[in-house]
Amino acid sequence: MTQANTAINRTDDASDIFKPIELTVTLRQAILLERERSSRVPRGEPTSRERILDAAEVLFGAEGPDVVSLRDISARSGAATGLIHYHFPTKENLLEETVARRATILTEIRRNSLAALGEHPSVAALLDAFMRPLVELAASADRGWASYCGVIARIAASESRGQLIAKHLDEAAKIYVAALKRAAPKADENDVLYAFGFSVILMVNVIVKNRRIETMSDGRLPAEDFTATYHRLLKYCVAGMEALSADKISEIK
Repeated sequence: MTQANTAINRTDDASDIFKPIELTVTLRQAILLERERSSRVPRGEPTSRERILDAAEVLFGAEGPDVVSLRDISARSGAATGLIHYHFPTKENLLEETVARRATILTEIRRNSLAALGEHPSVAALLDAFMRPLVELAASADRGWASYCGVIARIAASESRGQLIAKHLDEAAKIYVAALKRAAPKADENDVLYAFGFSVILMVNVIVKNRRIETMSDGRLPAEDFTATYHRLLKYCVAGMEALSADKISEIK
């Protein structure tokens, strides 16, 4: 079996991989990385800063940064607005820290996933390694990641705040784009960028459970079914890359 088909068929061979009750390999990595980054903080109740970030993450993801006020975050976190200002001088500072907190973990997971592919990964394997971690985390038992995905989706659609995505998440994206260019050497560089960008946009729609397909199917294709959705997403994205490439770069059955 080729590497490309192995990567894709994981969704068929392990149909429960995206269920929230499963502790996936990706989630285990995230937990270990979070513990490593907080190892210098004594165990016990979350610090006021952590409570503020947790509250901001939930509210920003559900309602958007423009709608949420510091009073809303104060009410949810139990921290006075003065304490919020002490940790985060402005709401934009708080928003950026909310993005940065998990971005470092996600970037490290993506780098680890890329390293695990070996020297000559296929396009399918590369797209899978980039997209699967965030999809798995969005569907995991850690609801903080689901909220974080909501934050990312709202910022990605914002013209004024898009630079936060570039600042905190483009490191891994650029590494993967370079790997995709090597995997599809005959493809035009701009086409690779377009295809990768389109894939990311579609991935974001999956992780926030866009319900357009669900409503069009009269509920037969629920947005919560990450297994079925992701398998098709990956096939679609690889096929799109193939369509823009000068040669057929892989086969998916």
